[in-house]
Amino acid sequence: MAALKTIEEQYSTEFTVTACSPMAGPYDLSETQLNFVMRDSAYPIPCILPYILFAYNNVYQMYPDLRSVFLSQYYDELKEYFNDSPAYECDAVDNVWPPSKIPSVVLRPEIIESVKQDPDCPIVLALEENNLYDWAPKSPIHLCHCDADDIVSYQNSVVAYNSFVKNGSTNIELVMPLHGGTHETCVIPSLIDAITWFGSLKQ
Repeated sequence: MAALKTIEEQYSTEFTVTACSPMAGPYDLSETQLNFVMRDSAYPIPCILPYILFAYNNVYQMYPDLRSVFLSQYYDELKEYFNDSPAYECDAVDNVWPPSKIPSVVLRPEIIESVKQDPDCPIVLALEENNLYDWAPKSPIHLCHCDADDIVSYQNSVVAYNSFVKNGSTNIELVMPLHGGTHETCVIPSLIDAITWFGSLKQ
């Protein structure tokens, strides 16, 4: 989706996009996906939280020091995976978490409150800059997403679809290749669906 947006807005004279089939993307990072990850319930890969925070802080300098974001007992372990020579391994990072696997338990309470309540929270502002739904794609889009996605909320695709239509896009579809599919079980059905659709567009 990000590639399509960049091509249409900056390189439309160089490239013609025949079709695009984004799959299960977190298009609404600052609300839908953020709320999904910040729930008080287990998340399959909590390592996503520090991955995003460390990466975004490198780009946006949200905080002078992420010690002010993470509880000290977790920061000391997590920083070893996210440094100038990162050895990022999702399974290893996930093992830093307590059994609850609730992502937010590694954060300081004041950061959790800021993320949930303050629209000017640096994390929220950085996520907003990377949202991918408030525009009007010109290319045909075939959004694939399954409704039981446990990693990227299906609502991300609903938000994107509704926004595209509202903004004037006319060739947009939202398809569910597998009812009840999770992020993992939706992969193959989505690929098959997209390939079939691409094949139907051949001239």
